[in-house]
Amino acid sequence: MFLKLFKYDIKAIFFKFLPMILVMFILAILARITVSLNLLDMITLTINSFFIFGCFGAILYVIILCVMRYVQSLFKVQGYLTHTLPVSKNKLLLSQLLADFIMAVLATALVFLCLLIAYLDRNLIEDVKSVLNAIFGNIAIELGGGTIVLMVISIIFSAVQWMFILYLGIALGHIPPKNRTAFSILFCIALSYAINFLTSLLMSLVDQLYANANVVSVQGAVQAVFGTILGSSIVVSIVCYFLIVFIMKKHLNLE
Repeated sequence: MFLKLFKYDIKAIFFKFLPMILVMFILAILARITVSLNLLDMITLTINSFFIFGCFGAILYVIILCVMRYVQSLFKVQGYLTHTLPVSKNKLLLSQLLADFIMAVLATALVFLCLLIAYLDRNLIEDVKSVLNAIFGNIAIELGGGTIVLMVISIIFSAVQWMFILYLGIALGHIPPKNRTAFSILFCIALSYAINFLTSLLMSLVDQLYANANVVSVQGAVQAVFGTILGSSIVVSIVCYFLIVFIMKKHLNLE
């Protein structure tokens, strides 16, 4: 049942995102044509401006779609049907979050692909390779592969953490009987500030402990920072997850 629910969730978002995919590919091709043919500056500037704004818009659009889907399927009228499905609250939430995360990754990949279509050429490839080798080559030598993997994983979990914070704010905002949108926004802002404050305190503590250890190592410092980010992101995500499930079980207040 969980797989069916997950497929339904991701299809519901994907088909609404599909027009944006088509628009982005069209804009990328037009941007490529204007750059390749050296068309009039005004035409090139206009099309490329639309394309760049489209790149940011694609990310923002998928976030809005995911949030709207989350609210409508779990806290609005559609929730009367959703919560009668023979699936636990944990699985309802997990399916929604997993579908949203995959769509966010897809939107990011779409933007990078369209940028490649619009601007990639042989000279640019060589320039990018040189820059990446100059920057990341030294970093890889200095930090080692394990540290780089830790950095990537911590960044991913940090993104997941902010997804949980957003959805917890929405869940809290839908407990009151009125002004739910306003309360959701306020709770999201309050939670963001609270998590940022606690993370800053934790990072300061780690920095102080590392400084008192009298260890001079770039690799160790980076591992301490990103290890702290990873650990805090996992803890925050777990706490938010169970709080959302608790709200859906004990304080569900559908419109």
